Amino acid sequence: MASISELKSIASFKLGFASSNQYMVKLPTFRNQPISNEELNVLCSQAQIPGRQILTADRNIGNHYEKVHYAYGYPDVSLSFYVMNDYGVRNYFEYWMNKILFNQDTAEVGYNSNSTGPVTIFQLRKPLIGFNQSGGLLNFNLGLGGGIAGGAKLLNAFPTTITSIDLSNNLDGLVQYTTTFSYRRYEDVRPSGLFGAEFSVNF
Repeated sequence: MASISELKSIASFKLGFASSNQYMVKLPTFRNQPISNEELNVLCSQAQIPGRQILTADRNIGNHYEKVHYAYGYPDVSLSFYVMNDYGVRNYFEYWMNKILFNQDTAEVGYNSNSTGPVTIFQLRKPLIGFNQSGGLLNFNLGLGGGIAGGAKLLNAFPTTITSIDLSNNLDGLVQYTTTFSYRRYEDVRPSGLFGAEFSVNF
C-alpha cells in the first residue's frame, strides 16, 4: 500500500491526477451548420476516449483450449450534450445524418468522403501554477503544467445512433442528447508542453 507521501511525490512528478471533468471535444465543421463547434464543446456533458479490443478465437491444442488473436476492433464512442431551446445540438446531428442518408424515401446514401469526418476528444490538464496579468488593453495568462494530457482522434467518424429525447414532468430536469459514433480507427493525441500562454486584447 503506497503512503501519502509517495502518492504526493508521484502526483507532483507526473503533473497531478487526471480529472474526468477536464476535457474538450472537436467535431467536424459543415457549411451552414445550425450551431458552432465552440458551442458544441461547451454543451458536451459526457465524452469517451475509446479503447481497443483484440479479437480472439479458441484453438484446441492437445487436450486443452487456448485463445489466439486474429484481429482487432474499435468499440463505438458516445458523446452526450445539453440541449438548448433552439435545438441546435439535435439539428447539427440531424444535418450530419442527412448527409449520410440524403434520400430517406429511397434509402440512398451519400459518399463516405462527404459524410465522415474527424472527431477528437482531448483530456486536459489543470495548470499547477497560474499567472494572470491585465493591463490596459492587454490580458496575459500563463499556466505551468496545463494543456493537453492526451486523447484520441477518431478518423472517418460518423454518427450511427442519435438517441430519443425523454421528456417528463420533472421540474428540474435538463434535456440531454447522446450520439454514438463509429469510425475506421483512431490516432492518439500527443500531450502538449508544460507551458501554456494566452494573450487577448480588450477593445
